[in-house]
Amino acid sequence: MDIFERLQEDIDGFDQTRDDATSKFYGFEPWDVAEREDWVYQLALDDGVDLRSDEIIKMCGPVPRDFQTGFFMSKKFFRVLMAGSQVGKSICPLMELFIRTTGETPISFRYPRGFDTGIKREVTRENILRWGRHDSVTGTLIDYDPSVPRPEDWSEWDCGTIVGAGIYPKEKIFPPGSQVWIGTFMKAMNNFWWPRFYEQGWMVVPQSFIDRGKGNNGYNVNDRIMYLVRDAKVLIVTYESGYDRFEAERSNMLVLDEEPPNEQIFQSAQQHTSNLCLIETPYRGITFTKKLVFGVASADKDVFHACQYDSPYQENNAVDMMRKNMEPWHRASRIWGVPSEAYGKPYFDRKKISSWLSRFQYPKNYVRFVPSAEYFGILDEDIMGYVRKGLLSVSINAEPMDNDNSQNTWLMFEDVMPDQGYVMTVDPAEGAENPDEAADLCAAQIWRPPLKGKNEKRPVLCASLASTLETIPFARVCLMAARYYNNALLGAETKRGFSNATFAGEARDWPYWYHMVLVHDATGKPKKNKGFDTNAKTRSSIFDLISAWLGDFDETEHPHIPDEGLLHELYAAVRGKNGRCDHTHAGTLDRSVCMGIFLYILANSLEQISCNVERKRKKSFFEKVLFKAPQEKAEKPLYLGENMPKWR
Repeated sequence: MDIFERLQEDIDGFDQTRDDATSKFYGFEPWDVAEREDWVYQLALDDGVDLRSDEIIKMCGPVPRDFQTGFFMSKKFFRVLMAGSQVGKSICPLMELFIRTTGETPISFRYPRGFDTGIKREVTRENILRWGRHDSVTGTLIDYDPSVPRPEDWSEWDCGTIVGAGIYPKEKIFPPGSQVWIGTFMKAMNNFWWPRFYEQGWMVVPQSFIDRGKGNNGYNVNDRIMYLVRDAKVLIVTYESGYDRFEAERSNMLVLDEEPPNEQIFQSAQQHTSNLCLIETPYRGITFTKKLVFGVASADKDVFHACQYDSPYQENNAVDMMRKNMEPWHRASRIWGVPSEAYGKPYFDRKKISSWLSRFQYPKNYVRFVPSAEYFGILDEDIMGYVRKGLLSVSINAEPMDNDNSQNTWLMFEDVMPDQGYVMTVDPAEGAENPDEAADLCAAQIWRPPLKGKNEKRPVLCASLASTLETIPFARVCLMAARYYNNALLGAETKRGFSNATFAGEARDWPYWYHMVLVHDATGKPKKNKGFDTNAKTRSSIFDLISAWLGDFDETEHPHIPDEGLLHELYAAVRGKNGRCDHTHAGTLDRSVCMGIFLYILANSLEQISCNVERKRKKSFFEKVLFKAPQEKAEKPLYLGENMPKWR
């Protein structure tokens, strides 16, 4: 049968359509992301989203690109549709599960891409929005107005004809007896999936696909199972039933509709299927799925992305209205379809911080600090007359690095200055040998006060570290940096938490600790504390100080914060319980706490900040001649063992 004979057969079959579900299935046409106008990219940037980011281009490709069509044609094990709300994500696995179980395909998937089949489309609001109204005789486009009434007794205009989307790969059709599982939330099961399987008016499954001889007329309503021809079945499993439920049987295809509430469900799902699909609008911000989707390219994975403005079924005016009525921190996921740190009511002005991130460049160098000689501990140690050098007796060098290794590589924004006092602030956390297993980041920063001679109005962030090292090696990395920056004053948290105590123990011999005066509430007696105490009062103070700093700059002014990681943290900070500054379940405030501790020290204990090394002044010629010290007598050479103490 040639293509034209097949075409006539399809026309005859489509004309004999008897129910809406059959029309919805066979008349389905996928859409892809077309070229975007510049205003779309700028609007996204206003919401803190870069649609041209390296990670999106790397995983999804440049625009124009495939979206729905790519999903259907892909043969990869793991396929992802990540997009804004109501753009047509869930319809893709819904249509495909019927294609792969029954072997039947929509008309658009029977012909090469772009081939005009001549088969008239159904006249629906959605088709008018996408394809427009066409003159029935000439085919000329009239408009895209879905509000125009269409009398049933004439057909002066229509929605044009179905166009081929590419021939669906036959090898993707499942053998008889296949199973498709759908994992989703209870609410989505009741409101989306089951109505499209079972309820009249919503169904997209043709009646001829249902095996009425099984279950109760083709269904098991209690267990949410639908029986299809070719001995196939489709069942829905809710996330609320737990990850164990996904390990009951192996499926030919498993669809995760929206992000599972925990990673165990995902891991169980991928171990028990031959084809895995993740369909997600990233409502929950940055979670474990971001790394799965955008983290690493894989030969077994395809990622397809679209925003609401890409959808041919949504009017731009309607999206604009929804965007304006939406809290800014919801726009990244719902409008633009990307996971974002911004999740929850913002603590700081996100619009300003987003402007700073997109407007300014932040030059930096990658360095690590290495000692010039071997040392043991912090202070020199005399062992029976043999002196072992400590950190304070060796010099430290800044060694250039190519990139950040997330362990001991610092971002250096300004090198050390002679005779200048510095402060190192630290927020330890529980790290791990493997960076991917680290529970949180250990953060450290090195600051200096403004130089009066240069008329500086702001202190300067000189270096920053975000590390996944465990606490003790992290402490050693920090102390070498403190030594490099003129034996910086050490302002680390020491009072609360195991990691803080571990860091304080490793750095206990450092002689230049910040000392904080605490007043006992009951007795009113002041007490000097070694290190910084982040209690309810001081925590509020440090974030008030950060707020005051940010408030001094508008969107067009450089905020004097060169660490982009710190800016991202401040951008993502949310108002938690009782209005306190907090982070999302996937975020951190480690860098922010370091900044706040420094601002607290600067405001309350400026006198403690000083240069803690003596600068060696070169002697003049006359000093060398007139005040030459007498030569020491040459010592007699010692033979092996003669310098050891004699016990008897």
